[in-house]
Amino acid sequence: MTGDFGAVTSTGATLSVTVRDEGRHDPTFRQFQQIRGGITVVMDDFSVVEMSSTYIVRVNDAGARIVDRTFSNGRGYSKVIKDSQGRLVLFQGNGAPQVIRVNPTTLQDDPSFVFPAISSRIDTLVEWPGRGYLAGTTGFATINAQNVNPIILVQYDGSIDPSYNTGESTFESYANTPSWLWVSPEGRVYVRGGAISSQGIVNGAQILRLTSAGAVDASFDPTGLNQLQFIHGLKDGRMLVGLGFSNCQIRVLKPDGTFDTAFNSSDARISHVPLAIVEQVDGKIILGGQFNAFGGVPVGKHLRLNADGSLDPTYYNTVAYNGSANVVSLSYDPRGYCYYAPSVTSTSATFQNSTSRGTVRVFAHRSPLTLFRQTSSQRVGQNENFTLTVNAVGTSAISYQWFKDGVAIPGATGPNYSIAGFTSLNNGSRL
Repeated sequence: MTGDFGAVTSTGATLSVTVRDEGRHDPTFRQFQQIRGGITVVMDDFSVVEMSSTYIVRVNDAGARIVDRTFSNGRGYSKVIKDSQGRLVLFQGNGAPQVIRVNPTTLQDDPSFVFPAISSRIDTLVEWPGRGYLAGTTGFATINAQNVNPIILVQYDGSIDPSYNTGESTFESYANTPSWLWVSPEGRVYVRGGAISSQGIVNGAQILRLTSAGAVDASFDPTGLNQLQFIHGLKDGRMLVGLGFSNCQIRVLKPDGTFDTAFNSSDARISHVPLAIVEQVDGKIILGGQFNAFGGVPVGKHLRLNADGSLDPTYYNTVAYNGSANVVSLSYDPRGYCYYAPSVTSTSATFQNSTSRGTVRVFAHRSPLTLFRQTSSQRVGQNENFTLTVNAVGTSAISYQWFKDGVAIPGATGPNYSIAGFTSLNNGSRL
């Protein structure tokens, strides 16, 4: 059965049926305002944040506005990430401050995060869980009249970690601004720029791996990365890379710097470099951009690769946005959706012949079990009350059971677990 939706009419009633063809438009999501060139982020409660230049908005599951904000006085931000605590960090801004963190509920500035004045723009930023945020500047910069390297470690309060790169200049010569930073699941830091000469190491592959102190890891020296166009970190610690702009070769780089020869073993090429990449929980990868073919097979600006790099024929990829609009942002919702954002929102740039012109929701792989709103570790004082929370969604019925030190707690079978009047008798680990 194919198609977006159908309707069955009976006496006095209409029943609308949505068909979950992965890769097709979900008509139940209707964005309240269409934004050009936006970046989408799926939040922990499955609401969606979209940001574009001077405007940011959070919408609910149906696309209706919850809260929005317009930046004034020349301020505006082009990029955003969600950190491990569900907070939004905005960067690549106009004016000061260059980086802000906003409350995801109100979208207003978080006063506990104060980023110092810096002479250069922050072009790339990622979270280093437990340590703060790694940020890449447009070349060497100054903060409070002090020179800083192109990569700085921003602590969770916005201050700069002075111990990172102390006593050395990590990048003696940088042909380009650091354009990509990634912290792998193992905690390894990777950076991409131009041809790099750093601490006596010349890396023509344009990728370096750094130690926890910011020094170059000389054991990582990949080869064969000519005409590197993009890198995308994967959940298993490998990296998806694109070589060449047109007729782009897509390969996977392993942590040891060698290629995974089992990925895309047929060497299928994509007609243009992807502009957006996102990985599903099952390891399949969705690509978006302006391309029209993969391995000689016609596609319409989006596609999904299987975990081995082959084209997934079960994902509808005939057409995405019509006209001149390209897919510039992808954000995956493990409940079985992917949000697409276009480069333009003209009347000709509709999605799959629907009336939607801005951000749209597309059916994707549905995770059997997804945790969200999970309480992090807490410090609790004597006689204080506290509550632990974990919620989940899945394709089958969800049940809960809390444990203390590996032993099931009687009656603790809901998403919340509370203790009134904490004492030393309550010590232990719970999950």
